[in-house]
Amino acid sequence: GGQRQRVALARALVTEPEILLLDEPLSALDAHLVIRMQGVLTRLQRELGITFVYVTHSQSEAFAMANRVIIMDQGKISQIGSAKEIYHAPSNSFVAQFVGRNNILTGKLQISNGSVYAITSLGRFTLPREIETRAPGSDIAFVIGADRVNLSTEQPTNDNYLSCQLISEEFVGSVVTLFLEAADGTEIKAQIQQRELDAINPQPGMNLWARWLTAHAHVLPPIN
Repeated sequence: GGQRQRVALARALVTEPEILLLDEPLSALDAHLVIRMQGVLTRLQRELGITFVYVTHSQSEAFAMANRVIIMDQGKISQIGSAKEIYHAPSNSFVAQFVGRNNILTGKLQISNGSVYAITSLGRFTLPREIETRAPGSDIAFVIGADRVNLSTEQPTNDNYLSCQLISEEFVGSVVTLFLEAADGTEIKAQIQQRELDAINPQPGMNLWARWLTAHAHVLPPIN
């Protein structure tokens, strides 16, 4: 498997380039071959010590292989950083929607008694204090990764939380993504392990509480 890709790669490396451009090199392969070839390319790049510029529409490929990732939108660079930086701290709503299963909530900024809040259609949520330099009443958008959302059948007593109704589930190996709907119709996504799902035993239409830590809310930069 992947023999054509290996031959094409060998031909390109014969010229001993300083930079190698790989444009969607694995797009025609089956999933198991993609994983194998990712390992081949990663090892080869480390052994040769040259720069690989790898173009792909697959987030998983980029994050699995790259030291630095560039996210582009309509021909312009939206963000440059490590996979971890981009995943946990997207620079704008496009990047947040492009990578992972992120939840994006919007509202107005409120500062009260030394705490920072977002006033949204779903209620008031506490935000990290790093943004308290922004003007109260200004528009605010923040991201909570689906893997940062905890679910329970009982109403939490602290942190940020909201009531949701389970719509559907998506199984990917040991990880399950739950798609929920909040009171105003906002879709909320939660990514949990199978063992956590078994403890909840959710059914379509079931009411659940979605909760996240204030520290896990990433506030997007203001739009200039």
